[in-house]
Amino acid sequence: MDILGTARITKRLLVAVRQEPASKESHTADIYGQSMAATSVTGRLPNSCLSSTRTFEGRYDLLSGVGAYAPILAIFGSLSVPAIVLVLTVPALGVDPKPSTAIIGLATGLLVIGMFGSLLGALAAAAIGAERLPTANLTPAAMYMAVPAMASIVSILGAFEVLVSHYAHTSSTLFTVIVGAGGAFGVFFAAFAVADSPSMGPLDPGEHAAWLMDQRLHDRKQAQRWAIGIAIATMIPIALAVSVWWWKDANIAPTPDHNNGLISAGLGLTIFFTAWSEIRATHAIDAKDKGLRLWEAILPCFVIGIYTALVILFLPH
Repeated sequence: MDILGTARITKRLLVAVRQEPASKESHTADIYGQSMAATSVTGRLPNSCLSSTRTFEGRYDLLSGVGAYAPILAIFGSLSVPAIVLVLTVPALGVDPKPSTAIIGLATGLLVIGMFGSLLGALAAAAIGAERLPTANLTPAAMYMAVPAMASIVSILGAFEVLVSHYAHTSSTLFTVIVGAGGAFGVFFAAFAVADSPSMGPLDPGEHAAWLMDQRLHDRKQAQRWAIGIAIATMIPIALAVSVWWWKDANIAPTPDHNNGLISAGLGLTIFFTAWSEIRATHAIDAKDKGLRLWEAILPCFVIGIYTALVILFLPH
């Protein structure tokens, strides 16, 4: 009886194993149907469905990602406020050697750009994260949003270098390299939004395939190549600026006029690209998704690289 019972159990296990692929296929089909039903109601694909079906494997949820950046940027910008207060009160503390008014003005101006850029970037990120459908225009909107956010990081790092050059002169080179590294991160942050741009657009598979044929970046492989190329190319100005500052011992002297020019440029970039991000995120009147254009993929990264290079050249030795 023990042998017969073991045989029956073994037979049942073999039948279950043979039926498992079919059950998996039916389970996947059920999940796919549920995901489409949920999408028609909420406009967003459930995360469980994104990871459970091969149809949506590897798809990046830009809306959730950008929405999560908003509070991080806001907190980062708020940290600039105590730094600004500290810098402005340093001359009254009797610390020797006292920094010049040009040094104080440059450090304070960069910190203000850091605070302003973070807050504007947070507003733009929150607006994109509030969208319900992954329309194709949100990829360039997110790239434009990266300009004030990354200008904020570069400016705050630059303000630290200005103070270090005065109070810890031997470490100024290290902090200049850190500013360059922050700008390089900003370029990569913006450039790799290009890689997932083909995933945006119409939710219907047929409409999406037809829509991709009209786009400049029509598949994931091509988009990834462009993302890597844009990141490398737009990092060149940063590398050149660090090299000139380091080896040639060249920089733009911090004078009130020079400081005003740099600070005005930084504030102008943060305002302009925040507004452009909001405009690009508006819904199309003709209901046609306008995807990422090639110049839109290059311009934000190029602006981040050039601004970082300018900040580096303004940093004192």
